[in-house]
Amino acid sequence: MSFHILIHDDISIAQLIEIDKNGGRVLKTPHIGNIYPNNLALISLGIPTLLYDRTIGAKDKSFHPHKIVYNGIAEQVANPDILSTHSKLEFQPKNFIPKKDFFGNKIVDLHLDILRQALPRGNFFTYTQYLEDNKNLVSKIIKVIAKNFPQIWYRFVNEDGTIEKVENLTSEQILAKGIFGIDDDSRGFIIPNPVNILLHGTVDVMKFQTRDIYLLSGPDMCVYMKDYETVLDNMYSYIKNTLDLDLPNNINCHIIPAMKMRFIVTKDDKEILDELVKLYEDYMVANTTTRDLFNGSKERSGIKSQIEEKDKIKTTIIAYMDKNYSTLKKTMFYDVSKSNCFTQYDLSVSPGLYIHPWAIENKLSDVTSAFLFLDRCFKTIKKV
Repeated sequence: MSFHILIHDDISIAQLIEIDKNGGRVLKTPHIGNIYPNNLALISLGIPTLLYDRTIGAKDKSFHPHKIVYNGIAEQVANPDILSTHSKLEFQPKNFIPKKDFFGNKIVDLHLDILRQALPRGNFFTYTQYLEDNKNLVSKIIKVIAKNFPQIWYRFVNEDGTIEKVENLTSEQILAKGIFGIDDDSRGFIIPNPVNILLHGTVDVMKFQTRDIYLLSGPDMCVYMKDYETVLDNMYSYIKNTLDLDLPNNINCHIIPAMKMRFIVTKDDKEILDELVKLYEDYMVANTTTRDLFNGSKERSGIKSQIEEKDKIKTTIIAYMDKNYSTLKKTMFYDVSKSNCFTQYDLSVSPGLYIHPWAIENKLSDVTSAFLFLDRCFKTIKKV
């Protein structure tokens, strides 16, 4: 029995959509907060999305759940030092004014409400909702894990949303104080991240009747997942051997790096992205021709002119990016840590998203290579 971690990008978004449509388990797991364009695009394409709502604003440099990011401006509206499940709107926003008054309500509800306005057909839900929807089975699995793997538990949330770190816990201590979201909705030990992954490999595997789960990774998951493989394997084997559940002997957990699928603009800017992709395709044709001339045994007299042609196209790409800098910056070449990119707040008052078909149909490895090349070009542009 084993829990295999398979990290690969030799698959397209179109193929993942097809797996989902055919009843497979495909899932994106960003945090609650300000949802950046990559995740907005995946939600708009129908990828099921679990919004993890056990995060702390002061530490979350990607989703900034204690802020509203709109029109390139980040406005703090909640306490950055408490868990997002407990965090409430403490300051009336001035930059983005919601249609409904959320003052005093949970910040999670505000982020979700605007996301629903922006993407009314999106299949997204919070981790809290996921636990509630599968509570009986989740509880059974979690209690066994807490009892037999106490060493991976260390965070406790108090009723006021503050977090305590506790070392050298015993299973008796965990079970006595309770598990947040299982035993109590306001306090308790926070389910560790490896156990969150285990739930997809047990609850979801049974629910979707599959041995393969596809988790679309952001910048962090594809890095830390291999470190979880041993404990996941041990936990899965223990659950398989001790609980009377209809689980397969082997699970394949596919981690799909999808964070560079950023060929996204608003519908108003469709022509800008179309032209950029065309220029990139022209560059790749020139690049392939140049490489073939270098590798071939035929006459090489045309190499110099071919290199010049390739460099000319690259110069054209950079000039085109410079011309359309502000448009491309907000939805394609953003830096989430700066909390100024396009979010669901912007999308809710925009004509909608346009994702280039090339980025949907091609393997993510090719999409990533394309983005990295274009990103290097974009970073050569100096703006005051």
